[in-house]
Amino acid sequence: MEEKNSKQENISDLRKRAEEMHKLAQIPLDNLTDADVRKLAHELQVHQIELEMQNEDLRRAQILIENARSEYRDLFDFAPVGYLTFNIDQQIVKANQTIARMLGEEKRNLNNKTFYLHIIRQDSDILYLHHQKVFESKEYDRCELRFKRKDGVLFYAQLDSSYVMDSEGNGFCRTSIIDITDRKESENKMQMYKLIIDNVSDLAFVAGSKGDILYVNQVFEELSGRKVEEFVGASFAPLFDDENLIKANRLYERTLQGESLKSEIYFKDTGKLCEHKTFPLRDVNGVVIGVFGLSRDITDRKLAEEAVLHAKERKFRDLVGMIPDIVYKIDSEGRFTYINSSVDVLGYESNELLGKHFSILFDEKDVESISRNTILEKVQGGITDINMTPKLFDERRTGERMTRNLEICLVKKSDKRYKNLDQRRFIGLVTAFGDVEVVSDYRDVEDGKHIQPTGTIGIIRDITERIKLQEKAIQVGQLAEIGSLAASVAHQLNSPINCIMVCGELLQERFDNNDKDFDMVRRIISEAERVSTVIKTLLSFSRDKDDEMDYININELLDEAISLVKWEMEKDGIRLVSCLDKDVPNIFLYPQRIQQTFINIINNSIYALNKEDQRKHKEKMIRITSKKLLVNDLAYIEIVFYDNGCGIPADKIDNIMEQFFTTKPRGSGTGLGLSISKRIINEHSGSIEINSLEKEYTNVIITLPTINEECQ
Repeated sequence: MEEKNSKQENISDLRKRAEEMHKLAQIPLDNLTDADVRKLAHELQVHQIELEMQNEDLRRAQILIENARSEYRDLFDFAPVGYLTFNIDQQIVKANQTIARMLGEEKRNLNNKTFYLHIIRQDSDILYLHHQKVFESKEYDRCELRFKRKDGVLFYAQLDSSYVMDSEGNGFCRTSIIDITDRKESENKMQMYKLIIDNVSDLAFVAGSKGDILYVNQVFEELSGRKVEEFVGASFAPLFDDENLIKANRLYERTLQGESLKSEIYFKDTGKLCEHKTFPLRDVNGVVIGVFGLSRDITDRKLAEEAVLHAKERKFRDLVGMIPDIVYKIDSEGRFTYINSSVDVLGYESNELLGKHFSILFDEKDVESISRNTILEKVQGGITDINMTPKLFDERRTGERMTRNLEICLVKKSDKRYKNLDQRRFIGLVTAFGDVEVVSDYRDVEDGKHIQPTGTIGIIRDITERIKLQEKAIQVGQLAEIGSLAASVAHQLNSPINCIMVCGELLQERFDNNDKDFDMVRRIISEAERVSTVIKTLLSFSRDKDDEMDYININELLDEAISLVKWEMEKDGIRLVSCLDKDVPNIFLYPQRIQQTFINIINNSIYALNKEDQRKHKEKMIRITSKKLLVNDLAYIEIVFYDNGCGIPADKIDNIMEQFFTTKPRGSGTGLGLSISKRIINEHSGSIEINSLEKEYTNVIITLPTINEECQ
């Protein structure tokens, strides 16, 4: 209504002004003709229409302007930011509804009033200087003030002001006001937290979601050796070496996923070990936006713990070092992490075995026989009881099974130089069990809740003497049987042989040397003497007494062994070829044991040559050779037994020297002959090797050192 009355007053005023102008420019109508009058009337009518059209356009334009003004007033009044306009006297010329609401006042009560009434007195100078700067410099300025609402509540606000001029050249200050109370409270809290963090003895830090350091306290410089200003806003990566950076990245990434973690990490430049604890920082919605962490220097504590640990470890090593058995510890890959000094019986120092695989102590064939693939293939698909448990060193990772009573041939360090020679010196009984004491370095920090075995601890006992006693018992039993047989044979044959020899000598006296029957009688006496020698040798071999070591020529032992079985070879049509080197030196050995080995091997050759499937047209032959051999400047004697018999199947050659393993039919062999022979050769620091091709040949090679360290 007010706007309509204003419009009518404007129209009335315009009418008066038009009539006054008409009077000043009045045209004398008396001098006009009718045509002039009609023309003037037409012009007036057209002009009137034009004026009405222009007036209509003006009304529409005025309506648009009024609508725009109304929208502007609404936007101005209800903007989220308070707006004020000050004159040069710092009085409020114009204010919006928002600032009135912020101050708790009616909008009409703000016009033409000073703004100082609404700020606390301590901030009056700030407002004065702010306005003065805007009016004098005519530039933008910002300040922060504390306001007091009508109800007495205080709040913080930020003022952004700029200089403007109206159409008449008057200067004003236009100001926007934002409530920053929440921000100020957060800043105050942050300042309080910063004060607390700056005074803690640990390193405190805040990192953003991109790995940039947002804040660190001064302890950072002491622990890292770097300046604070170098790293605020930068990545933490240069603080750590490659290994520790991996730990730091893993710790940071998992904390960003919402976990609170702890880890021990070294700083690269100072070498200080710190325990880092990290916690996720979340916004009001619970979203992780960064990481807060505390780092404590535990270098001295760790050194003290390690000193105590080393002292305990030394005590443990001293105790374990006094144990005569070999005590070892291996990791999950089968490599030694500890072994006591008892390993020196094998010629090794404890330190030189650290990091090396346990198989370095074992014979290659034994390592292969207990390998994962070999054993698992045998029990695959079946249920194993305690006696069938695979005896594997590398199968202890779960800690569910333990190796018991596994007999292994161990190799001395000095024997590694004997290439292609089986230089096994004694047998060890190995007992392995799961490592229940998990070392922290072996455990992944991320999986610290699950203690898992990482290796095995075991004991290797020297059971050489026990094995020797077992074999001695077997040997004694065999010798007892042979002795009984020999005694029986001697009792049955000695008298007839003596009678034959006496009768032969009597007959020989009756014939002349040139008589044809003299030679026949001489041959009878000679063969009887040979039979008597065989009986004496057999009795000597089976005599129940300890074998004593002596320097013996190996060829003499071979000749004696051949004499014991020569008659059987002749009976079976086997040709013997003997090629013995006369220059072989005497060696220090147990003569009866070595002779027993030779006889076992020759008997095996005779059996192979007499098998039913042996080709009839093939000549039966045994060839025995001896010769000197030089290996890596060390002297050996090599004895080779060759036969062209049935040979050994390829799938049985690897087991041929195992105890109780035999290729003979049930009742024809005990499976002990070659295993005993192998043990005897090992006792003399020698080697025995068997090469064979089924249905073609068998070659047994024995190598004995000329200087036997163990025997001496």
